[in-house]
Amino acid sequence: MSLTPKPVDLLGGSAGFGVPGWDSNDRTFLVVSDDVPDHGPVAPDHVMGVGGATRTLLTLTPRLPVGTALDLGCGCGAGALLLSSHAESVVASDISPRALAATAATLRLNDAPAALLVRGSLMDPFADASFDVVAADPPFVITPEVRLDYRDAPLPGDSLGPALLTGLARILRPGGWGVVLASWLHRADGPAWTEQVASWFPPGVAAWAAQRDQLAPDAYVDFWLRDAGQAADQQLRRAWLDHVATLGAEAVGFGWLVLHRPPAGDATGLPAQWVEDVGTASRIPTGAEVMAEFGRRAALPDAGTLLASQPRLAPGVRLTSPEFPVVAAVASPQAAWLTAPTGWRAPEPLDPPLTWWFRTAPGGPMADALDRCAAASGLAVDDVLVSWLVGVRVLMERGFATLDASPPGCSQ
Repeated sequence: MSLTPKPVDLLGGSAGFGVPGWDSNDRTFLVVSDDVPDHGPVAPDHVMGVGGATRTLLTLTPRLPVGTALDLGCGCGAGALLLSSHAESVVASDISPRALAATAATLRLNDAPAALLVRGSLMDPFADASFDVVAADPPFVITPEVRLDYRDAPLPGDSLGPALLTGLARILRPGGWGVVLASWLHRADGPAWTEQVASWFPPGVAAWAAQRDQLAPDAYVDFWLRDAGQAADQQLRRAWLDHVATLGAEAVGFGWLVLHRPPAGDATGLPAQWVEDVGTASRIPTGAEVMAEFGRRAALPDAGTLLASQPRLAPGVRLTSPEFPVVAAVASPQAAWLTAPTGWRAPEPLDPPLTWWFRTAPGGPMADALDRCAAASGLAVDDVLVSWLVGVRVLMERGFATLDASPPGCSQ
């Protein structure tokens, strides 16, 4: 099997993100990869083309002018190609010599600056504080043994995840961003997956783990067998399922991990770290939207500021009324939803106190409306207070609400 160039639309279509200096309209690139065989499995050093995982990473990566960027697990070189437009220098690394050759060819065919090619495993070859942006699509699939360079995780179970984050935190410069695709186990016995993944976060950096989907073991194994043309290998299937069972997994989740190292001299306090399931999201967030997620959490108000303010819907966000409207002002309001048609997040449900606030728009600070909301909703004032203090902060984190003037357009 030989490496061949293929025309690929990396920016248009469903991607929906821009790259500095490149027009997203009708921009077709040549990306070098192996052809997928009509029958039988791919070769151990097979170089994959631009698939769903690659497009996810390309979309998530922050696109801002930087000094040095790293495409870790570069494969066909699509990541290095886009990084070359907004980084002064690009490093592309992989364990596979064929992947490095494919990346070099992809850059050359698209008249992009050459990257520094590094053969090595994960972050091991790189010094501390080396990069401003890191985009990583490592072999993250949890398998019983390493057979395929592009797919099979080099560490047992889901221990690749914490190793990636530790290494990423080490090589990021102050102000730097790192995006990694990863998998994690949902264990039948032990902490919830959210607690497990949260325990991976290194101290001193802002961090976000988002689960895009989860699969039962048999569906997970079958998906990756089909991906590599191994669906007919029943012996491997049985061994793989047995391996997942020995790990105590009832499901496997996958999604993305993002780290942001605060700029030097940053005094905003403890960096935000959070884990969430985004399986209901309408699409993958763009790099600009990823950075906005971190920015909002770094600027959340304290309880006193919140109660002295008048939260309102962020630009572009709509309040969706329930099917049957409230018939009287004193009746318990039915819950509503907030939607942002241009945003990436799914609609956000509101409890009765939050529904009352955003529907009634009482004017004045929240603290002055506690008694009125309690009377209208039939709740104790303390319950309304908890709803507002917790709920408004969540809505602000997710871009549905704001306290201050925002620029036009949806804040998601």
